[in-house]
Amino acid sequence: MDSRTEDEKLQGTANLREHIVNAQKEREVYNKCIVYAKGLFETGDRRHSHFTFDFSQNLSLPHHSRQMGPTYFMTLRKVQLFGVRNDGTSTQYNFLVDENETIGPDGTQTHGPNAVISMVDWVIERDHAEGPTISLHADNCPGQNKNYYMLGYLMWRVLTGRQEKIEYMMQIPGHARCHVDAGFARIKQLYRRTDTDALGQLTEVVNQSSSTSQCIRYPTWTWRDWKGFLKTYFKPLQGIRKYQYFRMSRDHPGMVVVKESCEKAEETFSIMKSNNFQFERGHLPQVLQPGGMSAARRRYLYSTVRPYVRPIFQDETCPGEP
Repeated sequence: MDSRTEDEKLQGTANLREHIVNAQKEREVYNKCIVYAKGLFETGDRRHSHFTFDFSQNLSLPHHSRQMGPTYFMTLRKVQLFGVRNDGTSTQYNFLVDENETIGPDGTQTHGPNAVISMVDWVIERDHAEGPTISLHADNCPGQNKNYYMLGYLMWRVLTGRQEKIEYMMQIPGHARCHVDAGFARIKQLYRRTDTDALGQLTEVVNQSSSTSQCIRYPTWTWRDWKGFLKTYFKPLQGIRKYQYFRMSRDHPGMVVVKESCEKAEETFSIMKSNNFQFERGHLPQVLQPGGMSAARRRYLYSTVRPYVRPIFQDETCPGEP
């Protein structure tokens, strides 16, 4: 405190106040999107849907409500948890991805654009495949959500006639908690007090955590090479990290309208490499097969983790040595 001048303290206070006010305004935008989507759903109007998606911290198997001391130091079997919430219906789809089901081996490549877009695409196709407009909220993570692959995917949906307009929004970093996080909290509450040795038991925990929670298990959806597909037709948006709002519409194909915040002026950029290219509606990215589990990982689970799994679930959670 003594190393700062009074003017610096006043400026710091003003900056903090501006940051909080901006975060509140973005929160109001998020809440209005949810209210609008719910209102349409209650009246039977299916022309617009709002989705929120995010990752949770991974879950571990086995898990016991009274954790055995030695397992604290082990690398247990990891299960990724990704949630997509249809805010009109209040349904949260929770994707459980086991180590041998991820795109990369041993639970890798789960948080990249290929994985995120594959799961988001499954929900949109299921709940709003032909609706004219959708809006989405996500956090500001550039490796998962805030990248030109996601923008390219949303533009692809517009250019193939799946939607007429799509809005993609983020909240201020550090203030991005959403209803999906509330769904994760209910899952974690039940998970902490439940003995869980196998993925089937974890599925029951997710489904029982809330009346609006649905567990989705692989291969209900399909992994696809969205990165390889989209980078052929779309180019990066310069300075993407400073923008919080993106809009694509059929009236302006290939053009993305961006804003730094809900009250800032709009700017428009082209993200198409060739403005004359025409997508075929049925043209989809290549299907990717899961990376599976390496022999070394299986040996570790069998020799180190298996003794702490109840016998009836041992072959499922820690299979025999390859």
